[in-house]
Amino acid sequence: MYTKIVQPICFILILLIFRCTDPVISNPDVEITDPQSMLSVSEIIEIEFTVRSTEHVEMHELIVDGKAVGEGIVEEPFLLRWNTTTYENKTIHIIHIRSEMSDGSVFNSNPINLRIDHEGSYPVAVELKPIQPDENSYILGWTKSNEPDFNRYELYESSNEDMENATLLSQSFDAQDTSYLVSNTQMDGTRFYCISVVDQAGLNSKSNIMDNYLRFGTVIEGGAANWGGDMAKLGENFYLLTNAHYNQHAEYEMYIIDKYGQLLSQIIYPQTGVGYPSTLIPTEEGNLLLAGTTQSDFRVLLVNSIGQLYWENTYSSWCSETPYALAQTSDGRFLITGTTRTCDVITYRRLTIKIDASGNRLETIIGEPSEYEVARGILATDDGGWIIMAEESNRPDEVWIAKMDSSGEIEWSEEYDYHNYGYAHSLIATDDGGYMIAGSQDGYNQETYGAHLLKLNSEGGVDWVSTVGECVNCEALDIKQTEDGGYVLCGYKDNNDAWLLRTDSQGELLWERVYRGNQKEAFVSVEVAEDSGYYLHGYSAPFFTGRQFTWFVKTDPLGKTVLNHFPTD
Repeated sequence: MYTKIVQPICFILILLIFRCTDPVISNPDVEITDPQSMLSVSEIIEIEFTVRSTEHVEMHELIVDGKAVGEGIVEEPFLLRWNTTTYENKTIHIIHIRSEMSDGSVFNSNPINLRIDHEGSYPVAVELKPIQPDENSYILGWTKSNEPDFNRYELYESSNEDMENATLLSQSFDAQDTSYLVSNTQMDGTRFYCISVVDQAGLNSKSNIMDNYLRFGTVIEGGAANWGGDMAKLGENFYLLTNAHYNQHAEYEMYIIDKYGQLLSQIIYPQTGVGYPSTLIPTEEGNLLLAGTTQSDFRVLLVNSIGQLYWENTYSSWCSETPYALAQTSDGRFLITGTTRTCDVITYRRLTIKIDASGNRLETIIGEPSEYEVARGILATDDGGWIIMAEESNRPDEVWIAKMDSSGEIEWSEEYDYHNYGYAHSLIATDDGGYMIAGSQDGYNQETYGAHLLKLNSEGGVDWVSTVGECVNCEALDIKQTEDGGYVLCGYKDNNDAWLLRTDSQGELLWERVYRGNQKEAFVSVEVAEDSGYYLHGYSAPFFTGRQFTWFVKTDPLGKTVLNHFPTD
């Protein structure tokens, strides 16, 4: 009886003992099979491994340099993904699989070393293009990404040229979306932009950095600025005066172009016989005064802002006259100055003609013989008189400046040595009440030339003299003063290349740029833009073709521009 009772009790106790004893947890024997240790990897890779036993395993997770990465797994397939794009390129990392068991114990697989190498894996960068104006805004455009695993574009903006502290301006997940409109409210100050292409793995490649300066080069076939040409700004538009035909003296041609480089109008002013245009100025009334030659006379036209002719007159004195400069006086009259010569081409004289607003001749002032016979610059003064700049006709080694009263009488005059041989092309008034003369200087039979600057005070005294931009054969054809008191000059260098130079207020060269093609090129006029860049009028004449191209170019403040064969940096 006792035995029958004890046996069942012992059996129950044995069962209870076994149930209260923890199971034995063994190593699942995890082994990484792919990739092999010391391989180079990139983007998102799969770490494959084998597991001998899955019993009591709670989770397998990837460990990189001692830190868990991503989400763990329990069941097959046994592989874990590692996004390497968040790690520095060309670095080596220790990888293993950690298995967490039901009792809290941990087993580690064999470790492997993997080297991150993204070379060849980054998406191809796109190119950010120069801005395109759009009314009061501008458009940023870029080339399309052709990445098969394209994810998105990210457009960044910064006020720093190195893109420091850049902010994300826009992002697009459409590879076809290759532009962004910068609205008027976003246009304050200088901005820099960069666009990043991001692939599905998160790798990204950044484009070039582009600023918001307007740059363009408008090329128009026709016109011949080397036979006379000039540029004037009136309102928001620019007016380019050229000869209508290459290598011929004939009709005057004027292009009206907006500040974005769009050709608005093209007007031809026909004439009978030979002749060519020389210069033009905007008037106080919002019109334009044009001047040039006929076969023998000054030819002067007054047109409105769309090029419609108000009146046209010719003015003769001796046998042949050539105008070089115009000015409007404080009482609304006009001054035309240049040179006149006798029919035997022996005697030249300096010539200035004053006309009223309707083109009627009021005065003719002819200089003395052999006394600075070619007048190349004129500026009206507040007292009704003018400042005139002239040089000798046969050997322009000196330049002459004179202050005239309202009747053309000389109040004072000064002569300046132009370093043995050179030409004075441009005369402007400066912000300090003085004057600046720009031209060329070569020292007469020396090996090098240079652009020559002569700064004068209000009484004609010399403030300083400077020669900049050493060259073989060059001319500074126009000059303007910049906002910081410095100067920008344009012309040609080494006979065939368009030339732009920038100096400080004392005539020290800051930089120069040469715009070289496979032909003869030059800039004849320059204007300072609102963004401190420069507008330029010039020409290009391909050798031996008889063809001529008119240029209208906009640069940034350092002279960088965009024009087929032009350099961009």
